[in-house]
This record gives sequence, structure tokens and C-alpha cells, in this order.
Amino acid sequence: MTLPQMKAIRIDKHGGPEVLQVVVLPRPTPAKGEVVVHVRHVGLNHLDLWLRRGVEGHSFPLPLVPGSDVVGVRADTGARVALQPATACGHCPACQRDQQDLCARFHIRGESMDGGMCETVVVPEADLLAVPDHMGDAEAASLPLSLLTAWHMLRRAGVEEGDKVLIQAGASGVGTMAIQIARLWGADVVATASTADKRALCVELGATHAWDYDGAREGCLAWAGGAGVDVVVD
Repeated sequence: MTLPQMKAIRIDKHGGPEVLQVVVLPRPTPAKGEVVVHVRHVGLNHLDLWLRRGVEGHSFPLPLVPGSDVVGVRADTGARVALQPATACGHCPACQRDQQDLCARFHIRGESMDGGMCETVVVPEADLLAVPDHMGDAEAASLPLSLLTAWHMLRRAGVEEGDKVLIQAGASGVGTMAIQIARLWGADVVATASTADKRALCVELGATHAWDYDGAREGCLAWAGGAGVDVVVD
């Protein structure tokens, strides 16, 4: 019996754009607790570039399908969903403590397991995120990995209402998420960025001030009353 097949982008070795191959793979089938998602949009971020180029001192399990930021449609309900960029077993003590990154089966899609640059993926239902009706596929696919990273950093830092938080590189993917999350949690936020347009974006997203890197120390100390800040995200 011939299994249904699908097209995918796969990286078998590190290099330039020429190592991105279009391949035909078996279409995955779901196990208990898993859901079939037909992929509609995949975001591109630095992790995908690192996977393609290779990173000194880090080993990727090639061949690998890239793509951490995935948006698609559930095959069973037709609902639009985004995928959690990381997955874990969901049952071990670490997962039960909401510390999935300490799970022995923790993986990031497109980094230590196949990602979403393919026609169909099968994922645990717990890894699905609902996409709001007002948000397009491309916008939704720009969020998961940067959002998860920023959320985890700020939670680890213990950011609370009223804290003074400095976001370095505030116009980056993680930086833009960190500004908005810190403001959501009631913190006072300032940022740094390299250009006037980027600094304007930081202020638009909720930063009280945004400085270039040369002027950040003086500006930040003055803003914090000479006492420094509570948290720096870099």
C-alpha cells in the first residue's frame, strides 16, 4: 500500500540557500491525542538561518525540516491554529510544574525536531493555539517563537507591576514582544534601538523612552532616578 505523500522543505547539510531542498515525504498520521494540521503559513526567523548555515559548537539533527512559527487549519474542525514552537511530554514532573523546558522530551520545532515547512503536520492537541479572527496568517506566524522566548525571560526575571524594565534591542522580534508583555504586567518600560525609526516603534509599543546605544546609560540612569533598573532584557 502506497502511503499518501506531501512536499516539504528539508535541509540535509549546512550551507547557503542551495541546501534548501524540496522533497517528497510520507504524510504523517495522528496517534491518540494528536491532531492533523494543514499548514498555511510559516514564519522565518534567525533560528531557521542558523539551521541552514550551521552554528559552531552546536549540532542539529540533520536532515531536518525547518520552521518553528507555524499557522494552519485543523483537519478535524477547520479552525485556524498556530503551533506552540516547542513541545514536551506533558506528563513528567517538570511538565506538571509548568517547566516544560526541563522535560527530557523537550524539543523546539525546526531545531531539534522537524518543523512546519511542509504541507501537513501532526501535533499534540495541547500544542495548538487559537488564532483570533482579526489576525491574518502571516501576522499570527510572526509571533510564537519570539513571544514564547520573551514571556519565558520576563517570567524567569520575576517582573512585577511597577518594576522598571530596560529592553535592549527593543525593535527586535523578542524585544517587541518583551516591551508589550512587560507593559501588560504593569511594568514601566524603556528600550534601546539603533535607528530613529526603530526607537519610534519601541515607544509606539509602550516604552516610555527609547535611546540609541551610546546614550542609553545616561538616559536610563536619569529615568530611573539614579538607582538603576530592576530588570534588563538583553
